[in-house]
Amino acid sequence: MKTTLTRALSFSALLAFGMSGEAWAQGSLKINSTLLDTESANAWAFSPSAEFAFSTPVKAAWAASTQLRLPAIQLNDTQASLALRVKEALVSLELVEGTVSAGRILVRPESTSLNEIAKGFMRSEPVVDGFRLSSLKGNTSWSIFAGGPWVLGFSLGKSVEKTKFSLLYRGERNKISTYPTLSSDGLIVNSPRAAHTQEAELSVKVSGEKFNIEGLFQLMNQGLQRKITKVDEVWGEQTVGAVDSVLPRSYNEYRVGAQGKMILDESAEGQDWLVLSWASRTAPRFHDGTEEQKFFRQGGGNDSQFAAAIESSNPIFSAQVGTSLEYSPSPKYLYFAKRSDSGDRQLLKAKANLWMSTRIKF
Repeated sequence: MKTTLTRALSFSALLAFGMSGEAWAQGSLKINSTLLDTESANAWAFSPSAEFAFSTPVKAAWAASTQLRLPAIQLNDTQASLALRVKEALVSLELVEGTVSAGRILVRPESTSLNEIAKGFMRSEPVVDGFRLSSLKGNTSWSIFAGGPWVLGFSLGKSVEKTKFSLLYRGERNKISTYPTLSSDGLIVNSPRAAHTQEAELSVKVSGEKFNIEGLFQLMNQGLQRKITKVDEVWGEQTVGAVDSVLPRSYNEYRVGAQGKMILDESAEGQDWLVLSWASRTAPRFHDGTEEQKFFRQGGGNDSQFAAAIESSNPIFSAQVGTSLEYSPSPKYLYFAKRSDSGDRQLLKAKANLWMSTRIKF
């Protein structure tokens, strides 16, 4: 028997769409939020974020699509401001041999279906501001892309029965990243640095009637970190300066995530899934100390995440409610924002949270 939650979600979605029964969705709205977090002073940590996606049908070989993101907003924050970000905005031309796209392009050959808390633990989906030429022949797809200021890469995809493999490479000269640095007044602040960067992703998806499995491996290599000086705030002009001798001479990072989904209940109204995921990464540390102590080296230590969720879905609506646990070999997580009598942070090796995610298609 279908759960009460799924029936309510299905009924609400049908009302929202007027029971039109339209099979093809041109757009979607997704809302995510953490609900509880052991790092928050009062455990309550409601901070919603939203994503809106829209795509047009192909007309006279032309099509367009866009994805907008509203970053997480802390409630009751009087300093909060609207910061809408463009994840994707492109136009495409369908040709006989493939598709040419221009704009801001998400370049993965196969988008990940990891749950939202696991996506946040991994690196964001690679993009290019430029052009892409892609083609699909039978069960094989490929693309090459290039963009500004100095970005070049390619992707390959292959489907074998119920399994999909994909490979992505993206290289960029003087890619700008932010790193935690110690300011003159003793505060840890994010500071931009530029470095030649290479990124690679390998994805595997296995789809079945009752069980789905996905794995995503990400690798990033950065060379010498150089200081950045902004010349023009309006147009984003900036100059790359000398090497920052305090930061590591090179930086290698990997992230890997795996997820399994198993059907718990199924009916004509939709499906209920049990979602289990695990992820691991090497990433910058966040704690007091010298700059060199703030970075994991390759093999120097891992953060891990374990998540479990229940998902209810139908063709036009889906919702996830889940919990996750993160673990670090060295203490780095706050304990309900508490400090010792001397003012030092009380840090733990683990933290837990409760989160939710909903998506509606139209």
